[in-house]
Amino acid sequence: MKHPTKEKLEIRQRRIFSEAFKKSKVKDLVEKRITVKELRRLYEVSSTSIYNWLYQYSPHHDQKTTLVVQMESEAEKNKYLLQQVADLERVIGRKQMEIDFLTKLLDIGSEELGFDLKKFQHPTIEWFRHRRKQAHGYAMKEIYLMCDLSKQSHHQALQRIITQKQKQVLYVRQMEQTREIHPGMGLRTMYDLLEPEGIGRDAFIALGLQEGFRLRAIEKQTRTTFSVKSSRYSNLLVGKKFTDVNQLWSSDITYVFCFDKFYYLVMIMDVYSRRIIGYRLAENMRAENNFAALKMALTLRGIDHYGQQLIHHSDKGSQYASDLYTQTLDAYGIQISMCNEVYENTHIERVNDTIKNQYLYRMNITNQNALYKKVAEVISTYNNLRPHQSLNGLTPVAYEQLLLDIPIQKRHPMEIFTIQKAQDLPNPDQLKIIFH
Repeated sequence: MKHPTKEKLEIRQRRIFSEAFKKSKVKDLVEKRITVKELRRLYEVSSTSIYNWLYQYSPHHDQKTTLVVQMESEAEKNKYLLQQVADLERVIGRKQMEIDFLTKLLDIGSEELGFDLKKFQHPTIEWFRHRRKQAHGYAMKEIYLMCDLSKQSHHQALQRIITQKQKQVLYVRQMEQTREIHPGMGLRTMYDLLEPEGIGRDAFIALGLQEGFRLRAIEKQTRTTFSVKSSRYSNLLVGKKFTDVNQLWSSDITYVFCFDKFYYLVMIMDVYSRRIIGYRLAENMRAENNFAALKMALTLRGIDHYGQQLIHHSDKGSQYASDLYTQTLDAYGIQISMCNEVYENTHIERVNDTIKNQYLYRMNITNQNALYKKVAEVISTYNNLRPHQSLNGLTPVAYEQLLLDIPIQKRHPMEIFTIQKAQDLPNPDQLKIIFH
């Protein structure tokens, strides 16, 4: 510590402040433009002298009462001090009321919002610590004592907060990267895909919503099914259960609106594994497009004849009832099943919604060639990268690989469609794939 010289001490002792100076500084103190601590440091004057100035020149003091009278009348001085004490008690009482009110406000706010607002006490302590010289004169040890904390425990908690914030930055970056690949993936599915360490599902979803990862709803429109009045084919899925791939394929047509015109996407899915095995994008709804998707599926599976062990299920669209399509199915030993109502083909319609509304409509597609390319990329992403909760978090391709090591008798049978016989109404569970 640097000690003042003897010469400086003598100058300080000889210093005499004018009455006008004292009054101006008292006014600054009363109007809170300066603190006692700052005044003492700036002019090297003792706290006792400053309080004497306040006693003499404060506007709260009766100006008619002179210092001489105060010194001569101890009773008047005591009366003044008692008044000051009473004023302080009123101020303290008001402050205590504010503290009680704000404490209750925190409690009610925490209960309504569903999280503890008091968790912000450590950042608040840091605010006071960094600004203790400029904004307040509180001793930090008193603040720690008020919060029932030690300095060490505060810094440990602060380090945990910093670590958690670093993790949150990492989680948000993972969300951004995932949305680049899966633009319409929900936060719950994203959590299952990423399996992030150190954060629960609900906290992950809350963080994602906070950071703006809520999905924008996309309107649905336009009819793509034009049924033919035919009783040749009925719904063969009633009461059926499936335990393997190549037992049930489902197909449908969905539209893609792009560049002020409609494109039509035909897809064929193996329902047991959710894998899209055939598709075709075209500018029209001709039967040849459905046939092209079917040929892709047949080529991918590479089986010459299915021996009536495979069912092809679709709506009663004219494309599926065309001679070219039905004759090809017959030639490969594939049974033909057609739904009577729209809700009897919901498994493939769910995939339509995913491909179109969770991927294509959320991408920046600039021209027709890019659209055709993106369709191929999206279907590959869906098959190889997108996990499914109903497949134990696996992708369709990975699930098919897993099935190779699981005997048929040990697999979960899957029922796609059932009827409540008593009322002849759809089973409430039929709108989702049921695992027993």
